[in-house]
Amino acid sequence: MVEDILDSVLKWLESAYGDYDFFLERDIAWTIQCKVRESIYKGHYQLKVVHEFRKFDLAILNNQNIDQVVIELKYEPDHQRANEGDFLNTKFDVCAWCDILKDIKKAEDYVSQNPSRKAVTILFDEGDYWKKKQPQAPPHTKWEIWKCNGRKPRHFHILIGRFGF
Repeated sequence: MVEDILDSVLKWLESAYGDYDFFLERDIAWTIQCKVRESIYKGHYQLKVVHEFRKFDLAILNNQNIDQVVIELKYEPDHQRANEGDFLNTKFDVCAWCDILKDIKKAEDYVSQNPSRKAVTILFDEGDYWKKKQPQAPPHTKWEIWKCNGRKPRHFHILIGRFGF
């Protein structure tokens, strides 16, 4: 059930991504949290979604506050947005590759120490900056193309890892 909720929210975000102007990782986290919360409410599920849970950005918890899935996010905006005035050129790279790898390791370790738990890591690589620099996905992750619609349609990659699924 939790995997279905998360998958449907990610499908929705892919289709609606072009309607949003994200500036920070927290903007994406907030958007995901709101949509997961809406899905839980509509489905009458005995779950809740919280932020900053055990050093993860988001978590979906059951009624006993036991995490069903933890989620770690990273966001690298399209560097071309500096030309549109959204960012200063000095702002890039937003993410360091070593931090992306640390998040993946944190998720792997969490699931290996808590075998009944699940974790997801997602890098939103809006301008394919990291996909071009690191075309080989780290172990247990994969690059997926997102074909986003909305008022600013675009294609870019996410690096997603699913642990314990």
